[in-house]
Amino acid sequence: MSDGPRDLNARVASLRQAFDAAFAAPLRPPDADPLDVLVVALGDAAMALRVTDLIGLERGRRVVGLPGAAPALRGLAGVRGEPIAVYDLGRLLGLGPTEPTWLALTRAAPDLALGFDRLVGFRRLPAAEVEAARRATDAVDRVVHTSEGPVGLLNTKALIEAAQRDAATTGER
Repeated sequence: MSDGPRDLNARVASLRQAFDAAFAAPLRPPDADPLDVLVVALGDAAMALRVTDLIGLERGRRVVGLPGAAPALRGLAGVRGEPIAVYDLGRLLGLGPTEPTWLALTRAAPDLALGFDRLVGFRRLPAAEVEAARRATDAVDRVVHTSEGPVGLLNTKALIEAAQRDAATTGER
C-alpha cells in the first residue's frame, strides 16, 4: 500500500524536476534541411527524383512515337496544350526499356519529360539519410535510404544533358 500524500509529493517533485531539466538542456539543433524525393520504379529498380527538380507529374498520357528518333526518346506527349519530348528514364540510365505510364516534368527543361513505370511514393528524408554513391555516375551521384532500402538519387540535369546528346547524335546520322 502507498503512503498517500508522501508518494504524491515525491511524484510531483519528480515531475517538476524533469520539467525543469527539459528547459535547462541546450536546444538540439534542427536537422539540416530535409530532402523531398519521389521514389519511382523502373522495372525492378527503384530510383529517386528530387522534388525541387520537377515542375509536375502526369499520368497516363498518350505518347506518340517518332520515326528515326533516338532510342531513349519514346516520342511526344501533349501536356497542358504543349508538345513535350518523353524520354525513357530506364534507357537513359542503361537499365533497358520501360513502359512509361508516368511523366516527370523537369524544371531545367520544361519541354522534356522523364518517363517511368510506377510512382512508388513521396519521401521526406533527413539529411543523414543521403550519402555519396560508392559507384557514382553522372546520372546517379548520391544514395538515399528510404523504406524501400537504398535508392539511387538521380541527377536530373545530367539526365537531361544525356537526352539532349542522344537526340543530337541521332540527328547527325
